[in-house]
Amino acid sequence: MTAYGDLTIDCVGSNSESGECNAGVECIAVRSCQDLKNSGFDYDMTTTIDPDGPSGPIKPFSVFCRLSGSDAFGYSIVNTTNMSLPGIYAHGSEPGGSIHIHIDYQGGATAQQLNSLAQLSLNCSQFVRYTCHDAGIHYQNNVYLQATWWVNYRWQQMLGWAQPYSLRYQSVCACHATGSCGTLTTNVEGVDTVVQATCNCDRNERVENIFDEGTIYDKTNLPVNEVWVGDTGDATEWSHTYVGPLVCWGFDPSAGR
Repeated sequence: MTAYGDLTIDCVGSNSESGECNAGVECIAVRSCQDLKNSGFDYDMTTTIDPDGPSGPIKPFSVFCRLSGSDAFGYSIVNTTNMSLPGIYAHGSEPGGSIHIHIDYQGGATAQQLNSLAQLSLNCSQFVRYTCHDAGIHYQNNVYLQATWWVNYRWQQMLGWAQPYSLRYQSVCACHATGSCGTLTTNVEGVDTVVQATCNCDRNERVENIFDEGTIYDKTNLPVNEVWVGDTGDATEWSHTYVGPLVCWGFDPSAGR
């Protein structure tokens, strides 16, 4: 560099410039990650979505968009933030549903916000696992009495645990559909009777790594808002509850986009 002392010279032209940004590019109102996939985005990102649109009452919230797959779907993924395997520990309370485990979602998204995404989407899923030690989802002495259940976004009790969609109104677990829950002895009209268990945990075994797990596909009731736990009052009774991310994809044709 050559120095010229204090000599200066005025710059030629205007010291500012303005113009239309992104001329010809249509702005996208992102209601879910499917909008981005349909618009040609093919790389994963975190972004803000607004499922009911700018004029709706539901506030926008943050999701992770998985867009890099070879299929036609953009996946909106909202992680739980207070969960890691094996899950949240529960012990010390016998009555059904007496321990309340609230599920926290990324960015503080509420159950109502997440359900608005679920209702807009073609499909949604959420993985759940209940690991038990001598703690049933139903009480062993009365298999018709629920000890543990999950709560939907409307604070309604949801029976069963990750049963197939066709059995969503039955108080059974995923293993019931395959006949792999095993047997247990329960009291039927005053008589000890061996019956087929409806959940693995209902066998009330005092061994490690007994669990009921599966994926909930009933998007009308997702996300999992809370899990209410019971049958953990005795010294040998405890459980862990794990709830995975909410994953939604596609657009429901009846959602009125």
